[in-house]
Amino acid sequence: MKEQIADTGVFDYRGTLGCAIPISGDGVSGEIVEIPIDAVESSEFLRVRAVDSGHTQLLAQSLQTLPPIVVHRDSMHVIDGLHRLAAARSKGLRTIPVRYFDGSAEAAFVLAVQSNIAHGLPLSLKDRKVASLRIMLMYPTWSDRRIGVITGLDHKTVGAIRRRAAGEIPQTPARLGRDGRVRRLREPAAPRAETARPRTLRGHAAVVRAVSPSTQPAAATLIDRLRRDPSLRLSETGRQLLRWLDAAPRTKAESVELAGQLPEHCLNLIHEMARQNAQHWQGFAAMIGDRLDARVGVIAPAANS
Repeated sequence: MKEQIADTGVFDYRGTLGCAIPISGDGVSGEIVEIPIDAVESSEFLRVRAVDSGHTQLLAQSLQTLPPIVVHRDSMHVIDGLHRLAAARSKGLRTIPVRYFDGSAEAAFVLAVQSNIAHGLPLSLKDRKVASLRIMLMYPTWSDRRIGVITGLDHKTVGAIRRRAAGEIPQTPARLGRDGRVRRLREPAAPRAETARPRTLRGHAAVVRAVSPSTQPAAATLIDRLRRDPSLRLSETGRQLLRWLDAAPRTKAESVELAGQLPEHCLNLIHEMARQNAQHWQGFAAMIGDRLDARVGVIAPAANS
């Protein structure tokens, strides 16, 4: 069973799971065209993990006709339907039905998040958190509630992500709400000072302290701290990591300055390389996050025993 949502070209084919989030289809063509599969860019830019092979196989075995995928016309990146594209390739098909989206790369990303929250294989919690941060960087004036509706996150969760990334996201005096109205922000109350208090978990010492966004260390400070760590400085693996980190821009201002000075004839190649590097870093961050989650899972049972 599949149901077209409004007239956007984005479909809900999960049946009764439905969709509680309105999808803006502005810019999605009503025309369906068949194009060569090889013309579509299939690299992942929305999920922090790879395409789910099980879901791809399920779609490939389906006897129903799957809805057309949605593709960003300028870049040929898939906005909605990456698993359908993989399923078509696995069946040896040479063409695939497509609806084109005409708009900016930022608008394409927002539509991709909305459509992948609404149907198909839903984005994981980690995917949605990463997406909310990217939307904040693209649209810093959007309110937490507006971003929460798009990403399927509670506005408090979005607010916590914004506070943690305060050094990278431009701070604005007003925000654009989900109702389209602009509201000025209230002046934040002065935070109460908290003293550090040690807490021991079965031999694991953990120090808990309150850190406001304004006191979070900058990227340069974090890299300098890592560089002083002997386990990184004196090992080939550690030195390789430090070289990776050193090569990246440390602040948004550095990125803006560099992007504005690049020669026009190189922009397409640089854009593609930057996008691929961003995907690699997202995957790297996901693997580090998995290790952290596993460590917490080992410590927590010990603390409760």
